[in-house]
Amino acid sequence: MLYKHIKKGLQSIPRVIMYGQDSDRINIPYVSFNIKGMYHTDVANYLAYQHGIEVGAGTAGADIYVQSLMGVSPQQAYELYVRGNPAGIVRISLGMYNSIN
Repeated sequence: MLYKHIKKGLQSIPRVIMYGQDSDRINIPYVSFNIKGMYHTDVANYLAYQHGIEVGAGTAGADIYVQSLMGVSPQQAYELYVRGNPAGIVRISLGMYNSIN
């Protein structure tokens, strides 16, 4: 229920790009997204400091998978890394202690 609630909420926000969310089945307990025109760490910091929502930002230890989800080639990923803004996603992780409230 919470998973679907988060997906529906993110889908209603303009410029949100969701990754790996083609199914309503929960394959893994997190939702990955970016906001077009914003860097993933800026989104994570905004959510944390302005709204008290703790999320992850980066590649979640799965660089190649995240690059694939984002459509970023290894060369593009390297160039982004060299420029100091590596490819990454915002990740909402769900636990059994989380609720809609």
